Amino acid sequence: MYNLQRYRPLDPDKQPLSSEMAGGGGATDHLQWESVKERHIKAGTLDKLVECLIGPDNVMDSRHFQVFFATYRAFSKPFEVLERLQKRYAAMEEDAGASTQALVTQNSIRSILVCWLDMYPEDFYATDDDFVILSKLVEFASKFRLVELRSKAMKLRQHFKGVKADGGLMVQPTIHLSIRR
Repeated sequence: MYNLQRYRPLDPDKQPLSSEMAGGGGATDHLQWESVKERHIKAGTLDKLVECLIGPDNVMDSRHFQVFFATYRAFSKPFEVLERLQKRYAAMEEDAGASTQALVTQNSIRSILVCWLDMYPEDFYATDDDFVILSKLVEFASKFRLVELRSKAMKLRQHFKGVKADGGLMVQPTIHLSIRR
């Protein structure tokens, strides 16, 4: 992982105006810029890659999320990634009462799990009858009172049970659309 110096416009809703602009001495209709260090990841262990799903500001890094979840199957399994995310969330639980950063990190991990369910549901399909990975996710969400995550995981598990009863994912019909002129 390495950092590059980049510039981005300041969000006027999040940043106070500089003193010269706030005092009326200058025009307030121009952009302000800040320099930021942008992370670029070339390689890493699974633990480090999962850790990098959350940026330095403790918020989900959507760019890394997209790349990681599109490629992780080449070097890992969904169950291993889920375990890492669950362990990190649980480790933050001890600090959550005393630290706002821990709460923000936990919320980011919850967002990662919800996005993963929404965007890559096939990662949670299994040929076993119990859908163990989804059962683990439901159990985890229940333990930490993550209602939305629990609900989504339960709905997906029920959907997959129906798919399995109909013969599995490989037997599902393909929809062909014909365009008439």
